[in-house]
Amino acid sequence: MKKIQNWIDAGKYEQALERFTTLHYYDHVLADTAMYAELLDPYAILLERRLQQGDWDQGLLDFGRLSSTPGWGSLLEYNRRAIKAVLTMHCAKGNWSRCETMLKHLRIEMTSKTVARMMGTLMELKTPGEDRHSMSKYAVRGQHIVWALQTFERRLGVQVSAEALSRMVGYLGDRGLMEDAYRIYCWARKESTTGKQLNRKKTAVQHHHLGSTHRASKSILYLTMIEAAILNNDTAKAERIWHERMYRGTFNNTITFRPASLSSYNILLNIYASQLPTPNLARVHRTYRRMLNAGYSPSTYTYNILIKAFVNVEQFVQRLSSDGVRLDKRAFNIMLMGFLQLDGRIMAIDRLLKAHGDWTYWKYMQTVRKPYTLTSSELWRIWTSVTGQTKNELEQHYDRQRKKQQRRQSPSSPSLPTTATTSLSSPPSSTKLTLGFAALFEQEQEAFNQVSCKLFIKAFTLANDPSSADIVKEWMFYSYPPILEKKPLL
Repeated sequence: MKKIQNWIDAGKYEQALERFTTLHYYDHVLADTAMYAELLDPYAILLERRLQQGDWDQGLLDFGRLSSTPGWGSLLEYNRRAIKAVLTMHCAKGNWSRCETMLKHLRIEMTSKTVARMMGTLMELKTPGEDRHSMSKYAVRGQHIVWALQTFERRLGVQVSAEALSRMVGYLGDRGLMEDAYRIYCWARKESTTGKQLNRKKTAVQHHHLGSTHRASKSILYLTMIEAAILNNDTAKAERIWHERMYRGTFNNTITFRPASLSSYNILLNIYASQLPTPNLARVHRTYRRMLNAGYSPSTYTYNILIKAFVNVEQFVQRLSSDGVRLDKRAFNIMLMGFLQLDGRIMAIDRLLKAHGDWTYWKYMQTVRKPYTLTSSELWRIWTSVTGQTKNELEQHYDRQRKKQQRRQSPSSPSLPTTATTSLSSPPSSTKLTLGFAALFEQEQEAFNQVSCKLFIKAFTLANDPSSADIVKEWMFYSYPPILEKKPLL
């Protein structure tokens, strides 16, 4: 098998397939199918590579060729990796009859965790080649992902966890496939989405057949669906899901009312404040009054949402200061975006158009977009007022450090490989931040962070001053390593 594995690693698939027909077969292998089935892992790897490379038709042909081989071919259906790869290929292609036939005669055990991992693999499949657009890199249609989940749960009698479902909903929401994300959400709540009315009786029968779970009462499913609706500017659907979360069903099919908490009101405020192209200020005001009448005091997160919704930032901050309210770094960056005249809604619309593949309107938006009005000198004045540091201080500091680096790497001294983090010292003292606008916020040393730097980099780029953008980028690199922060997975 090692030689076969070497052929597969070298891409000699045909040679490996021909070798399968000549393998010596022992009659006693059926006594321990699981152990001997693992010997076929090299061929399972071949099928997995067909899956990852998008060569699904050939992968299914290879599986048919292997399984029809007398002797070892009958053991292939006991190899977990091979069967999972073939089932995933059928789901990716939409071969539902063949998929259900395989599940009906399944020789391996598949749990809810197995299904969740297979769904993760299905979502991660990419289109082959590097010439595809970044927003069209996903190889599997959203509808196929929904049907695959329903087929596995219905045929195997299992239910994946609410956390796994939320990852699927978030994935489809990021792709702009709101209808498919909503189908998964309704499937988890066991509601029919094909008609105008929900068939509650049929829902209860399906729920009893699959066994009771707690996922219909998990808050993560609702919150992820609300976030997906906000990303796709579907305020009506986000509002509906918020109400369903308040009256959500539990695992025993009972409907339970949950009074709105402060966090629930904040979620509803954020739904209205995030509406594009302009926030729904009437709903924001009404929800805010309802929150106060319910006896809740606004939190810092509440104020952040209100800042995002209302335009007049200066009067709002003065009102908060007179009330003794201290804001955090999120509020700082929201106001900084306003000072730099960076329209977060325009950027959100830009992302939304890309997610939905509306390139015609996206190009039109680029042509009618208003020119950036702030100049480089005005941006540097804002930088100084925010951080307490000037452009000259930063330039002089890095000029000195570059000269030191050049002297170290001169021919008279041994040249050693160095990195930017070791060859240059840290930037001017960050204690000057207490002299700038950041001092108005709690934990002022953390109010100005990587996000703030990136806002300035964006502003300088729009102002056609790439050299200043590079200075800020260098300052960010040494002040807040690493530069990029990856969003955690759900």
